[in-house]
Amino acid sequence: MSDVDPKVFSLMAHVFGLYYRRKEDHENYFKSILQYLAYTPMEDLTTKDKKELSIKVGMSILLGKNVFNIVELLDKELINSLVGTEFEWLHEMMKTLGKGEIEAFSHCVRTHNNAITKFPKIVEEMTYLEQKVRIIAFLEMIFQCNKDERSIPFSKIAATCQVEEGDVEFLVMKAMSLGLIRGTIDEVDQVVQVEWSQPRYLSKDHLKIMGEKMVAWELKLDETIKMVEANAQELVVS
Repeated sequence: MSDVDPKVFSLMAHVFGLYYRRKEDHENYFKSILQYLAYTPMEDLTTKDKKELSIKVGMSILLGKNVFNIVELLDKELINSLVGTEFEWLHEMMKTLGKGEIEAFSHCVRTHNNAITKFPKIVEEMTYLEQKVRIIAFLEMIFQCNKDERSIPFSKIAATCQVEEGDVEFLVMKAMSLGLIRGTIDEVDQVVQVEWSQPRYLSKDHLKIMGEKMVAWELKLDETIKMVEANAQELVVS
């Protein structure tokens, strides 16, 4: 379908978005808007259009029970349309939530409490949002771990996600039930073994981390080669 005009896909995604928004299906609305943005040049949207769409998709992020891969939207120019407006608080909430920045998210909620309380549905979801930002912080921590470091102590998860160690198991089980990770929980040794995590959009920060991992891997590989060569020489001499 490479010969199909991108405007057709843009229109389809827009129509699906309207449908899902009417159904209050926040997760599929969010996905539809990401598709819409993929096929729609920003210059085709007016300043008013950008602001209105940013507000709608921002609400879907806050109200969607299973909207976690938020970073892809954060890389879009679209949401910057809220900066300097009466909805800048929504921009800040999306940013801090999507990056799993727990303290910054809590600070945002406290600072903009008056604006947030004008939206009862957000207030109703605030307890879940506090859990959501911690789950995202957990996912970010997993991403930063090397494959041989996927056995994570409860204490590390508790410190990163700012929960009591007794609440770690519930947080991890919630992430598992949402299909965000797969693994096992060792209650005896107080360790979570992560076997798989849901693929996520890679932001510039994620790519930087991957680059650092690659450098570390190359250094480790170089050390291994040198050790093998040294041992091989010893075997030849002996």
